[in-house]
Amino acid sequence: MKQASDKRVKAEAIKLEFNKHLLPKSLRKYLMKHAELYEKYMYWMQMRRLSAFAKSGKNFFKVPSTSLNYYQAQGSYEHTAYETGSSLCTLDGRIKKLSYKESRDLYCAYIFEEIDRLLSFQPRISILEVGCGNCINLVLIKKRYGDRVELQGLDVSGKRIETAKSYFGDALDGVSFKVQSITDPVPDGEVNKYDFVFSMHCIEQIPFAVCPAVEGMYKRAKSRVVLVEPVFDFARPSQKIFMIYSDFTRTLLPSIKYLGYKITRAEPLRIESSLTNQSSIIVVEK
Repeated sequence: MKQASDKRVKAEAIKLEFNKHLLPKSLRKYLMKHAELYEKYMYWMQMRRLSAFAKSGKNFFKVPSTSLNYYQAQGSYEHTAYETGSSLCTLDGRIKKLSYKESRDLYCAYIFEEIDRLLSFQPRISILEVGCGNCINLVLIKKRYGDRVELQGLDVSGKRIETAKSYFGDALDGVSFKVQSITDPVPDGEVNKYDFVFSMHCIEQIPFAVCPAVEGMYKRAKSRVVLVEPVFDFARPSQKIFMIYSDFTRTLLPSIKYLGYKITRAEPLRIESSLTNQSSIIVVEK
């Protein structure tokens, strides 16, 4: 009986693996050594998933409560993953397994580069992170710059902020927070309040309000807005399909141009912490 049960469990595991990946792990590992081949595999896998979504008849479009409900229920999983987890990433065009700490450091290097530019002109600056959520970025910025920066975080989920404050403790001392959606109207007291306003994979979650979100960031900034977000225009074919069925923002770059803002930098990052999701940096100057 036990042998028959074990065989059923194994058969189910093989079926699940096939449905999820289509190809066996050994072959996927081979393809990962050849980025162009793996991209073709990823393309057909994403097409398969898109087809499954279409056939299911489910509405997978995001609404204002989608991300809020998701993050309110997650607890400290992001912090645990940051401390101990890893994932397959794309780095300089090659697929590599990196710890979440390693990939976060590579992402933050882009933010640090832009902060350094401002600090070369003035001794101290104010910084707002939009979609601060887990607060990992704020902790890393505080650790690097200390009293040279005044930090504030804004997020739609108050529970997410409280979880981060409980997790990091003293590491967030001196950082102020506000629970609000970046799509809400900007209070008069926050217009041109911050030298530097940035987001990291936050605006991707609000495809239904890209222009209000970007406007909210722009109005709050004195001099610079930095968005580290997926850019559909720079995505590979497989990533574009993923962004479609995940309903991630796909009009970020055209929206910024439509708003008439001055883009001084727009390019893909050398690091993508997910094989399916694109990552770019857009810098807007005032």
